[in-house]
Amino acid sequence: MNAEERKKMKVFTGLLKYFPDACLYVGYVSYVANEQHNPGQPMHWAREKSIGEGDEIVRHLMDNEIYDTDGLRHRGKAAWRAMELLQREIELDK
Repeated sequence: MNAEERKKMKVFTGLLKYFPDACLYVGYVSYVANEQHNPGQPMHWAREKSIGEGDEIVRHLMDNEIYDTDGLRHRGKAAWRAMELLQREIELDK
């Protein structure tokens, strides 16, 4: 990616400034999931344990409760799953 293309990637002004609380929350979802699935290990995405295809996103969006049984917000989990799906899709294009 060249400098001109990188200037169009507005991570701070186009993501973090728009959705600061949501970004923080998705980071928290990552932390809790890491503690659950990789106890005692540094933060990392255990890709082999998390292979979403979109159904997980819809399941969390369809739930009528705000919070899942573990106390995390369903929408936060759906956002994490959407990021996972997008990341995998982008990587396929590289």
